[in-house]
Amino acid sequence: MMQAGIAFLVRLTPVPFGLHSLLLAATSIAFIRLVMRLDWRVSAVAGLLGLTVYVAIETTVSPLLLYITAYSLFSVMESPCHPVSLLSPGSAAAGVIYLALSAF
Repeated sequence: MMQAGIAFLVRLTPVPFGLHSLLLAATSIAFIRLVMRLDWRVSAVAGLLGLTVYVAIETTVSPLLLYITAYSLFSVMESPCHPVSLLSPGSAAAGVIYLALSAF
């Protein structure tokens, strides 16, 4: 959920396309560093792997949610609230995966 909230804030800023992904990666690495108190290298690897999984889940779930909700991609990208609602299931799925893996 934190990643979806930060994605919402970053997408509201007028940055060039592609830079928002770098900002999301940097904030993800910083949060992992602050919360888990890991070394920067370990935080960077964990953040980039986490972002890769997050993007894979988002890429997989987004077309399905667009089909179910009957929204067009253009209407989703124009409204600031729709991307967060579209990304929340992906964040929840990533959280479930994290909880499942943290048990081992």
